[in-house]
Amino acid sequence: MIKKYIIILLLLVAVLPFRVHAESGLQQISARILLAQESEQEDGEDRADEDDFRPADVTQQTPQPAQQQTVGTNTEVPALNANSITSAPVEQTFPAEIPVPQPTVQAPTPVISVAFPWAWIVTRSTGIASFILLALMTVIGIALTTGLIFRMWSPSTAWSVHRAIASVLLVSVVLHVGSLLFDSFLNMHLTDILIPFTSFFRTTLVALGTIGFYLLLAILGTSLYTMTKYVKFWRFIHYFGFVMFVLLFLHGVLIGTDTGTWWMKIIYWSCALTVTGFGVYRLVWKFRKQVS
Repeated sequence: MIKKYIIILLLLVAVLPFRVHAESGLQQISARILLAQESEQEDGEDRADEDDFRPADVTQQTPQPAQQQTVGTNTEVPALNANSITSAPVEQTFPAEIPVPQPTVQAPTPVISVAFPWAWIVTRSTGIASFILLALMTVIGIALTTGLIFRMWSPSTAWSVHRAIASVLLVSVVLHVGSLLFDSFLNMHLTDILIPFTSFFRTTLVALGTIGFYLLLAILGTSLYTMTKYVKFWRFIHYFGFVMFVLLFLHGVLIGTDTGTWWMKIIYWSCALTVTGFGVYRLVWKFRKQVS
């Protein structure tokens, strides 16, 4: 019966981020769509301005020089009378042809088809869920070490919950990392995600997440194969869980899309304070154990 309630609780924890940040997600989606529409509209206006420009064909008439009549010194000029005047044909001149402006046809505005950013939604949701699951796994791990959790659950149940949270956390982190490859806004490659300090987008902050991901794989891997055979080595690797939590906390707070929202601040700092409190409790418990 207890295991059923635990599974239901884990499902609620995994689904909670999807519902909590829905309103913020829709606002940011609409902002991206408006940005894409404005960019496409500006491109359409630039193309229309280029089509409107038509250089006019101006024909220029070269003025012909007037015929000069030279009169000699010995040439007799005939007398003019009314009978001798004949009507000469009048040469009609027309102005230059005025070019008729051609009608400009404006290019049709392209239909903007903005795909739903499902990769961005998956990245945000799995990132929030992963951080919550990481805090739960760290707290339960400290409670297992100190024996505090055995006041509520049996050892077998406590270890089962701890492993279940770790498994769900691994799946959530893999989805978080994999969905970044399909985000057309960031256009990140596999090397940007898996190799620290090679990403063009916020190099240091992405590297914090990459290093935290490798620490998580090391902790989970040693728990599967060295927990019973090499206890000291397993415990030494598990100490890096605190380093992993700090790195992923900084990664989420400094690069997260929803960091500025009030509900995300509550999630970040409540998880951080809870893990810090349990960490202080573990140090006090270890000191008392050594003294006694």
